[in-house]
Formats: sequence, C-alpha cells, structure tokens
Amino acid sequence: DRDNDGSTALLEYFLGTSDADPASTGLPVISTRRFDDDTGTLRNYPTFSFQMNLAADDIVFEVQHSPDLETGKWVKAEAMTLVSLNDNGDGTAQITLRSAIPQDSLDRKFFRLLIKPRP
Repeated sequence: DRDNDGSTALLEYFLGTSDADPASTGLPVISTRRFDDDTGTLRNYPTFSFQMNLAADDIVFEVQHSPDLETGKWVKAEAMTLVSLNDNGDGTAQITLRSAIPQDSLDRKFFRLLIKPRP
C-alpha cells in the first residue's frame, strides 16, 4: 500500500486504481435494490458492485459472505447473479452482482470481495 489509502497493491491492480495515488479509490459497494422475483413481485435483494481491471486476467475473485464477520466463517456466496457488466472505456468495467435470495429471506449477512493470484 504505497499510497497509504488502506488498499493493497494487489487490490488496486484488480480494481484498476492507482497504488501511487491515495485519491484513486474503487472499493466495492454493497446496497439493496429492488428486482422482479420472476413472479411479478418486486423484492429487495442485496447487491454487490465493484470496478474491475479488464486486463487483470491473472487474478481470480470471489464474493464471500459471513453471518458475523468472524475469521474462518467466510464462505463463497454461491447464490450470486450477474446484474450488469459495463465497460468504462478505460480498461475497467463496473460489475454488479446480486444475491439470488431476497433480503427478507436472508439471515444477517456480511459480504466481502476476496481476490488472489490465479493458480
């Protein structure tokens, strides 16, 4: 973290931000959005959005969730659906994923983005 902004160089590479500029940020955003549940009913779903460096094909990512933020309780969020992938025209894309399970059917969940070098 050369620019001391709290993001590692590996994370900044994946997000397409600069590790030399503390103002260059792009951390994931978690929110709730309304979607049709395929029965014509609008329901709230957790969404997870982040920017990705399109050239970072040597990095793999995984959205994980935990009920309580404790170490060792993070697991892959299996039920994530791609909502959008928009090319920003600068070598990055904005990705939005949503849980396949509506907010009112979920117990409390915390989300994070795990990135690591491709094996």
